[in-house]
Amino acid sequence: MHSKDEPKHADTEADESKSSYATASTASTATAAAAVTGKFPHPPFPEIYFGGCCWGAAFYIGAYRWLWETYGPHMTENGLCFTGDSAGSVVALFMGAGMHPDKLERIYKSVGERSAATQPWYNATQHTGSSVYTVEVIKAEVLDCDPQAYQKLQGKFYCGSTEYFDRHRWHTSWASNADLLDTLRGSIHIPFYCHSQAGPLCGSNCVDGAYGFAGADLLYGDRTLFIGIDPHAEVTRSFTNAEMLYPALGEECVNQANNKCTKMQ
Repeated sequence: MHSKDEPKHADTEADESKSSYATASTASTATAAAAVTGKFPHPPFPEIYFGGCCWGAAFYIGAYRWLWETYGPHMTENGLCFTGDSAGSVVALFMGAGMHPDKLERIYKSVGERSAATQPWYNATQHTGSSVYTVEVIKAEVLDCDPQAYQKLQGKFYCGSTEYFDRHRWHTSWASNADLLDTLRGSIHIPFYCHSQAGPLCGSNCVDGAYGFAGADLLYGDRTLFIGIDPHAEVTRSFTNAEMLYPALGEECVNQANNKCTKMQ
């Protein structure tokens, strides 16, 4: 467990031994004892990490909905940071920007329907696929709305990438919105499934951030609430490969996006 409040330095490999994870019940106990500002309590954890699960990310919307209703719409103003790798980095970005869970659900549905109508993997001839549509929505909903978005997100959102071959690294600051977008494209980059990177990220080739991630890489160690498909995560569920490679549509999407993850309670 880290005794300090600041995260480990960005873009460095974690050198600590793998920590034991705090349980969801511990988080609930801490919530009850937390100081209350107005209507909502302070989150009992400084970081929420969303792991990679590709299209299983609809499950993250339900988790976020519970967090929103429990800790309020201004969680990041109370010291909470959203972090993630792969698909988790995209939802963490929207959460760090303060997006309402209903809007996040609509975005997932829209990108999912577009991807299903073409094919979710990248088509170089047509320039279609889920990675193309994901980049478009990141620009439309966050980056194109505010030229200073990259600065306003610092301290509220971090994402990871894997320096080829398997070295995980964190990105906690950016020089511009374009730099932030390039980082996100690196974090979600699954070769052949996604649109290729425009070039090296931070001076080296990279692949999907979840590929090189290990428990010891969490910025705040066992003070982190880990949400993902990893069996060590406090809030977890399993998906088949098909469920991760293809978007959840219709009733299945609604069920996942509105499941408030009772394990968190």
